[in-house]
Amino acid sequence: MNENFEQARRIVQELKAGGHEAFFAGGCVRDYLLGVDPKDYDIATSAKPDQVEGLFSNTIGVGKQFGVIIVCRKGRSFDVATFRADGNYGDGRRPDQISFSSAKEDVLRRDLTINGLLMDPESMEVVDYVGGKDDLEAGIIRTIGDPLLRFGEDHLRILRALRFACRFGFQIESETKGAIQRLADKAANPSAERTFAELDRMLTERAPHHALELMDSLGVLPVVLPEVAKIWGEVLEDRLNPKPNTALTYRDRTKLIFARLGGSISSALAWSILLGDLGFTSPVVRGKRAAQVLKGLRAANGLIKKCQFLVTHRDRLLFACRISQGRQRLLLAHPDLELIHAFTSCQCGASNPAAVMERNFPQDGVPLPCPHLNGKDLMALGVPKGRIMGRVLKKLRFLQLQGRILDREQAITWVRGTF
Repeated sequence: MNENFEQARRIVQELKAGGHEAFFAGGCVRDYLLGVDPKDYDIATSAKPDQVEGLFSNTIGVGKQFGVIIVCRKGRSFDVATFRADGNYGDGRRPDQISFSSAKEDVLRRDLTINGLLMDPESMEVVDYVGGKDDLEAGIIRTIGDPLLRFGEDHLRILRALRFACRFGFQIESETKGAIQRLADKAANPSAERTFAELDRMLTERAPHHALELMDSLGVLPVVLPEVAKIWGEVLEDRLNPKPNTALTYRDRTKLIFARLGGSISSALAWSILLGDLGFTSPVVRGKRAAQVLKGLRAANGLIKKCQFLVTHRDRLLFACRISQGRQRLLLAHPDLELIHAFTSCQCGASNPAAVMERNFPQDGVPLPCPHLNGKDLMALGVPKGRIMGRVLKKLRFLQLQGRILDREQAITWVRGTF
């Protein structure tokens, strides 16, 4: 076992020494039983939040109103949650009120049977009130109790159920699947940030093509990604088809790329694949539309910029008969050159081989030379500040990278001849 396990086990020991029940709970137990090394260890206990704070010297009470105290140990953080029962969920996200309860009642409020397991980290004995072990062995995703009630309490559970089904390759139990279909329109209710987090994990974990297929078949895709669903069945042009003269839809090509990649991939690569064809229009417009989708999901600015760049430049990277020397040098100096290679490679495999231009870009980045002139130099030469100066600097840089302006003197001569 790793250091995370050891520190979490010691927290459980100290809670027990203080006269309280304590167990590992949820995902860490599930992953342990599946033979997967848990990333995090959550602890459930009979100790009240004030008692937890009294037992440990370094705590954070950020979730105290819901009975959760974060215990910090050796640079690591562990959620320690008091056994609780939840009241009504008025906002489809959080309970309106909670009451502290027993271990069994705490499990019965949780979402899925496979996430409702407890374990004593000293004896490694698993406590199962909901049949979670049987569902793990059978490969089944099932809610704890009435699925309509579970999904109605917290609408994000719809996406969580789909994500776990895809992550582990499990089947969704029939009543649970039926509830997802009935409540699919509720999947848009969680905050954009929470929705993005679930979608991002679906797209970057084990089987993003299966996740998209499930969301589509159960009516969730048009709710959480309407821009994608709108063109999901449209037929693409032949150059994007590895088997030209046959009908290939946006759905087919996207799932083909994800299936071929296999395993976990980066967020930038995944979202660029998914949002690469939002409308049969110019690459610049497609890039902007991809960025708009991600902005609506409150994705990080860095991710948005990477995806917009890849979507905008995809056609040039794949199909342009010639990429100018200047653009080649800019690409080779790009900080995400490895990502560009990965994106281009997977796009090539799902395109018409006769249409794709062969590129021999180096795998390692090539640094750019310093610009010949800067803003102060241009001001001294009479170029006004603002957009004009920006355009001049950009043009100078491009001419330099093209090899058409070789030194500072030539750059000055060009500016004087232009203004």
